[in-house]
Amino acid sequence: MKCGTTSLHAYLDLHPDVAMSRPKELNFFAGCNQGRGLDWYSSYFDSLTRVRGESSQNYTKRHHPKFNLAAQRMFQVVPKAKIVYLVRDPIDRYISHMKFNNYNEIDDFDRGRILKWHYIKTGMYYFQLLELLRFFDERNLLVVDLDEMFASRCATMNRVFAFLGLDPLPADDRFRFEVNRGSELRIPRGFRANPIVRSAGAVAPEMTERALRWIARRRGAEALTRGEADQLREIYARDVAQLRALTGQRFAGWSL
Repeated sequence: MKCGTTSLHAYLDLHPDVAMSRPKELNFFAGCNQGRGLDWYSSYFDSLTRVRGESSQNYTKRHHPKFNLAAQRMFQVVPKAKIVYLVRDPIDRYISHMKFNNYNEIDDFDRGRILKWHYIKTGMYYFQLLELLRFFDERNLLVVDLDEMFASRCATMNRVFAFLGLDPLPADDRFRFEVNRGSELRIPRGFRANPIVRSAGAVAPEMTERALRWIARRRGAEALTRGEADQLREIYARDVAQLRALTGQRFAGWSL
C-alpha cells in the first residue's frame, strides 16, 4: 500500500498481451469480496489475453486478521501465479500511509503523533514476503523498487514483462505518467472547510490552492519528528537487511 501500485497497474495494462482488472483492487482473496465465487472473479478478466492481473494491496497484510489468509487462498486458486511486489523506502511509505488515512478527516493531521503499528507492519516487506513464500516458489516472485521504476520506467517494465514471459516494449515515452502521485499532497477536508480558507478561495482561488499545496508539502516534511524517524529506522533495520539479502538488491535510494 502506498508504493505506486496504481501506476504499476496502469503500466502493465499498456502491454498488448496483458489485461489488468478494472477496478484494480478486486479484494477477492482477502477483503470485501472474499466471499464471492470464482465466476465473479473471472468476469473481470479477458480469458483470451495471455497475462491477466489485479492489484489488491490487502493481499500483503499478513499481520491483519482480516487479510492474513490471502496468500493461502491465492495459492489454492492460482498456484502458478506470478507476483510482482512493489516496495519503496519504508519510512516514506509509512508517512504516505499515514497521510492517506488522514487527508479526508476533519481532525488535525498532527493530532495523536504516535507510531501506528499497522502502518509499520505493512511496510515490513520481508516479513510480508515470508507469507507468500510459504506457498509460492521464489522464482514466481519479483520485487521491484519504486525508485527504480520511476527512474528507469521502460527498462524496469521490460524486466517485469520478461518475468511474466512477455516480449519487451520499445523504449519510448509511453510510461511517462504517474497515477495518484498527487494523493500525497491532498488537503485535509478540515482545511478547506475553514471559513477563512473558503473566503480566500472565493477571492483568489489559484493563489489559495497554491498556498494549500505548500502547506501539504510542509506537513509531509514535518510528518515525523527526528526522534520518530530514528525510531522507525531502528524498527525497520533488520527487515530491510533481510529484504536486501533475499532479493540481492541494494535499494540505494532508501534512507536506511
